[in-house]
Amino acid sequence: MLFTATTGRTGTTSLVELFNRNVAGCIAEHEAQFRPQGLYERLYRAIHLRDMGGLEKRGFGNALKWYDRDDPAVVHLARMRARRIRKLACRVYLESSHAFLSSLGEAMAGEFPELGLIHLVRDPLEVAVSYCHRNAHPVGGPAFLRALGNWHPHPDSRKNCLRPPEGRLTCLQYYLWVWLEAELRFLRFIERHPAIRHFQLETRELNDPDRIAALFGHFRIHLEAGRIDLPPVQNRNRRETQINDQHLTEARWLLRRIEPEVLNRLPCRYGLIELATA
Repeated sequence: MLFTATTGRTGTTSLVELFNRNVAGCIAEHEAQFRPQGLYERLYRAIHLRDMGGLEKRGFGNALKWYDRDDPAVVHLARMRARRIRKLACRVYLESSHAFLSSLGEAMAGEFPELGLIHLVRDPLEVAVSYCHRNAHPVGGPAFLRALGNWHPHPDSRKNCLRPPEGRLTCLQYYLWVWLEAELRFLRFIERHPAIRHFQLETRELNDPDRIAALFGHFRIHLEAGRIDLPPVQNRNRRETQINDQHLTEARWLLRRIEPEVLNRLPCRYGLIELATA
C-alpha cells in the first residue's frame, strides 16, 4: 500500500499514470473516494459518517476538521476506505492525494502499519503560484479562507506544526505557508512512524527514468516490461507557472518571520534559506 506525502500541484496525477502504465496488477488512483457499497457500509455511514459529503469522501472538507479535533469520524472514514482497498485485492495499490498529510495519514497508518510513502515535492514558490492561479477569491476573505481550508489545513488549526506570521498575508504567502506546513507534517509523521518506508521524489524527476527505477526498486516493485513508460507532462492550470520579482519579495517577507531552525529541518529547501537572508 502506497500513499503520497505532498501538497498537491506536484504531479500527483502523473504519478498515478506512471504506476498504471508500468506496474502489472496495480491499481493507482488520484484522490480515491469512499462510496458505500452494500447494506453494511450504508448503515456504517448512516451511524458514523452522517456529515460526509463529496469532499469528505476524499479526505477533504470537514475531514480536515475531524482530524484536527480528534473526531472519531476520521478513523471511521479511514476504516471504510481501508475496507475498500482490501476488497480490490490488487498486487500494488497507490493513492495520490495531499489528504494523507492533511487528515487521513495517522488513521491509515493504523489500518496499514506497513504502508509506504512517496514524498512528492516541488519548488514551493511554483506550488504557491500554481495554487494562486486556482483560488481567485479576494485574499484573506471568507471565501478565500474557505477555499483554502477545504483542501488544506486552516491557518488556525490546532495540529499545525507552523503558525503563520501575524498580519495580512498575500495569496502567495498563504500557499507558501501551506507548503511549509506540509513538509513539517511529513517530518512529524515519519518521526512518529520510523518503520514506515518512504522515498523522496521531486516533481521534475517524474520524467527521469533512473529516479523512477530507483522509486520502484525502493519499494521492491517488479516491472515486467523491459523499459519504463513515462507519461507525458500534465498541467491542468490554464496559466503557466512563472516566478517573478514580486513573488520573491512576498516569499522573503514570510520566510524572514520563520525561525531559521524550522527552515533548516526541511528535507528540500529550494534556496529558501538563501532567499530569507538575501
